[in-house]
Amino acid sequence: MPGKDAKPLILDTSVLVNYAHIDRLDLLVGAHVETRVVEQVQTELQRQNQKKALERAITNGTILPCAVEDLEDIAEAFKIVYDDRRGRGEAFSFVYARSTGGILGIDDKRAMSLFQRKFPELATATSKDLMVKAIKNKLITIAEADEIKGIWEQECRYKLLFESFSDLFK
Repeated sequence: MPGKDAKPLILDTSVLVNYAHIDRLDLLVGAHVETRVVEQVQTELQRQNQKKALERAITNGTILPCAVEDLEDIAEAFKIVYDDRRGRGEAFSFVYARSTGGILGIDDKRAMSLFQRKFPELATATSKDLMVKAIKNKLITIAEADEIKGIWEQECRYKLLFESFSDLFK
């Protein structure tokens, strides 16, 4: 088993929604020492099933809530919101990941590009990357991952440009 990444995973809303929607936040934890979510991301969840999945994950310690507390970091996050027109969840999760040396879990390509220009050392992971890691760590089978892929595409508007996760292992 490849094991856990030593850096914490900081979730943006896009990744959180995908994994909370299928109630499989455990797949994120199985590949990372810690998985954290800033309060601004928590408040962006709109569907009840996603909110409940996150509540359960926080209650059982699977996901750790966190907050950006440094005043300069807070100012930077609001600058990103207003000047760069990014969402609060994206801005605060980026600032938290940067300040803690964590991996930012994000699917928005424009936001990812912006954040990597601002901080080239930023490590990122998409929902797809995290699912591949879960498969490699034997937390889920390819068949199960493909079923989830279908749900993401139908219910979460998260399109992946391959037929099966098996295509990524050839």
